[in-house]
Amino acid sequence: MVRLRPNESKVAAGEHPWIDGWNKLITDSQAQNTYTAAARANMGGSRQRADADAHAAYLNAIRWYISGDTTYAECAVRICNAWSSTVNQVPTGTDIPGLSGIPVFDFAMAAEVLRIYKGWSSADFDRFKNMMLTYFYPVCNDFLMNHNGGCISRYWSNWDICNTGAILSMGVLCDDPAKFNQAIDYFKTGAGMGSIINAVYTVHPGGLGQWQESGRDQEHAQLAVGMMASFVK
Repeated sequence: MVRLRPNESKVAAGEHPWIDGWNKLITDSQAQNTYTAAARANMGGSRQRADADAHAAYLNAIRWYISGDTTYAECAVRICNAWSSTVNQVPTGTDIPGLSGIPVFDFAMAAEVLRIYKGWSSADFDRFKNMMLTYFYPVCNDFLMNHNGGCISRYWSNWDICNTGAILSMGVLCDDPAKFNQAIDYFKTGAGMGSIINAVYTVHPGGLGQWQESGRDQEHAQLAVGMMASFVK
């Protein structure tokens, strides 16, 4: 007898809201097993494309995990391998250090799902982790420590949150408690706008919190809330 994973059984049974999320996932252009990565030696050369690839790896990994269809795992592995075999420097470029934490966060989450996929060779998995530690950790850490030498409050919460999320996920993926704890400590007491105290900077009577990016625009406010939700879950 094959034991279904909890979410897999909900999807198989067509239960709401699981099936609704699944139906959205399978129509996403980045969740298709035909997706092709465009890896670059310098992730910072095209942060948006890097994040598209990282997000595609994550969505394909999830699609494999729920459905059991290994063609999606193979696609996710191809994306991860393309980047780990191409990256050869700490990212630099516009908004780097800083927003490179977004694709790093996604890549680490994708790889954590894929680590149980037997089709991902140990050599390729190790190379991916080496990319994380050698090239991606320094840029994430540098932003949290230095904030590009600027006033720490000039950066919106999403800048801090994507980097703390990247370091947290990296710590889990690479079995590195020091990095995991670094991210937790920053979440609790960090000086930047992405720590929980600064991200929710006012609590109104009745317990309603005011988010640091509220009033900016919905895209950025929701991005920051969503990344923090991924961090704490």
